[in-house]
Amino acid sequence: MALMAMLVMTMTGLALPSATDINNLVWEHTTKNLGVHDIAYHDGLFVAVGGHSPNAMILSSRNGIDWDLRLKKATTERGAFVLRRVVYGNGLWVVAGGAEGSRSGVIITSLDGISWTSQVVPYVLNEVIYKNDLFIAVGNVMENRQVNGVNQRLSAPVILVSQDGEEWERQTLPKRESLMQVSSTLWSITYGNGKWVVVGSPGIVIVSKDARNWEWGNNIPMGSAMHIAYGNGVFVVLPWVQLGPTPILVSRDLISWHTIDVSVAGSMWQDLDYVVGRFIAIASNDKVFQSWDGMDWEYALTDRVTRIRVMNAPVYANGIFVTFGWRIDPPRATNTWRGIVFARAPLLHTVLQLRIGSPELVIEQGNTRKVITLDAVPEVPGAGRTFLPIRPVVESLGGQISWFETDRRVEIRSGENNIVLWLGNPNALVNGQPVQIDQEAGVVPYVSRGRTMLPLRFVAEALGAKVFWSWKTQGITIVYPR
Repeated sequence: MALMAMLVMTMTGLALPSATDINNLVWEHTTKNLGVHDIAYHDGLFVAVGGHSPNAMILSSRNGIDWDLRLKKATTERGAFVLRRVVYGNGLWVVAGGAEGSRSGVIITSLDGISWTSQVVPYVLNEVIYKNDLFIAVGNVMENRQVNGVNQRLSAPVILVSQDGEEWERQTLPKRESLMQVSSTLWSITYGNGKWVVVGSPGIVIVSKDARNWEWGNNIPMGSAMHIAYGNGVFVVLPWVQLGPTPILVSRDLISWHTIDVSVAGSMWQDLDYVVGRFIAIASNDKVFQSWDGMDWEYALTDRVTRIRVMNAPVYANGIFVTFGWRIDPPRATNTWRGIVFARAPLLHTVLQLRIGSPELVIEQGNTRKVITLDAVPEVPGAGRTFLPIRPVVESLGGQISWFETDRRVEIRSGENNIVLWLGNPNALVNGQPVQIDQEAGVVPYVSRGRTMLPLRFVAEALGAKVFWSWKTQGITIVYPR
């Protein structure tokens, strides 16, 4: 399996477009003339935030299509704010933003998503998340410093932590001499592999396992880190590079980084998220990319039906994707509109994730995620294909599996598909038709430590799934339409 995947990968890490649900979405517009930066969903309510001075705003919707304005002109005596992120946790909606001129920020909270209360903070806040019973917001604060004997006003990184979303505590960060004479900002935060990871400019990484004790990590290898997301066992970072092509950076350990060239030269990365089992990255030139494993990326085609361009990573709930988009209406290129857009997608994928040598099987369906432990880890024997006890995979895809001792036969049924394999036999039956399991000799079902091991790619693809392999992370992603 590893060898086959290496042969079909492109040298740039950008896979050829395929007919996935992102490519097949037909977007429709709801609101017009609104600039939205973020949308979140919880328990039947969508909340959108965004706008620009002096028209920062908060909107809410029960269905993602019909929206009500809840707050406009989020201003105080210190000026107007750009609302950048919204999150729900601990019974509270929390919105974070920053002021024009980078002097202060705002935290806005609501119990019901309708009535909102604002508090001004002396920090510009770029992102907020909720994880492990904690809210964490990141940004910067302006400070006076002596640089070469000259008093200068520079920005410094800021991390705020709150248990209730109302009272916030600024964290003490270890000093770093290289940042004392330059401005620095924290742009994005994620949680993965048991730790919070914050990134920013100039290329800084800060890590904590308890959200109280923070350590500097290795800087990213290029530019400034503008967005970070975690999924499928890897961290993905979108950097900002002043000159040259703008790549995607991927790491499992935050030490070694893989550079993926997806050809977005001349543009900046605009948003990144891990949505319904896949990474979605959006560039300022309206190009949208998706990846199941963080390593192999495909260009998601623009909607040719409505000509709507997606500008932010979408949120998915209640059978629809919702995000911010825009469109140029012909015949004049200046005749444009922008606002909240949605796409109906009631039939999403089931996404399974495995890793060679690991007993964990991650199953993602819509907004649900669960992890089960296999009774044997995936193996790659001499033929270079991945084998594992297939029952958890088949049952996760809605199928059934039976073992017949008399002729050492395995039968798999899922919908209209029926697969029959025999131990030690390189041939199989798929829907009654004889097929060879693999062109490589020696790819046959076998028994290992009392478990029947079947070829993963052959079985998954025969059931109608797509299999993605990352030789760099040793990760396997199975995508099955449900």
